[in-house]
Amino acid sequence: NPNCPRGFNVNENASNVTGIRIYPNPSTGEFYWNETEIGKINEVEISDVSGQIHKIFKAKEDDNIIKIDCFDLNSGMYFIKLQSPTVKYIEKIIISK
Repeated sequence: NPNCPRGFNVNENASNVTGIRIYPNPSTGEFYWNETEIGKINEVEISDVSGQIHKIFKAKEDDNIIKIDCFDLNSGMYFIKLQSPTVKYIEKIIISK
């Protein structure tokens, strides 16, 4: 949802999630995040401000996604959704080339 505030947590049962940091932000196209208490990230979705999904990254089995490559996206504001088995976390990111 593009109207979500920075760091909006869409899982009411995990409202105590803290410490997620996506960096660098702004970036030229590569983003990382720190290990968090939400567990392994098994899916990452990048959408623009209109809600159009541009990229989806899915982990294989027990893998944990810790970085993504968005070098093929144009400069602008996007939303990144990190998803674990129990939590979805959304934050605004900026690609600046």
